[in-house]
Amino acid sequence: MRRTAGLAVCAALTAACGGGSGGAPSATQPAPPVTTTRSVQSTVPVTYGGSPGAAERQACRQDVQTVQEASDTYAAENGHPAASLAALLAAGMLRSLPQAGHGYVVEYDPATGRVSAQGICSGG
Repeated sequence: MRRTAGLAVCAALTAACGGGSGGAPSATQPAPPVTTTRSVQSTVPVTYGGSPGAAERQACRQDVQTVQEASDTYAAENGHPAASLAALLAAGMLRSLPQAGHGYVVEYDPATGRVSAQGICSGG
């Protein structure tokens, strides 16, 4: 019985002084090793809501639609198509010109006011 009480006191003192498992490291006990995690690079392209290129095709279609609506509005207000995309911008029909470098180029025909695109817009 004395032995059991002595072991209980020893265990209590060890835990209180930071010894054993779960306690804080003491001067004589080394700190636990630091574990780091690293994300694994996926080899599959992440696309939200579709296949690769779907977002670019949708953006192209949206740019064409926006420019076409601006062209139609300009023609309705002025009786003729705008001379260029820059003229649509200057007239306030567009907030900005469509940017190149997204896999497509928006084209404008000043004779007819028709808008089209070359590149990813026509794919898939």
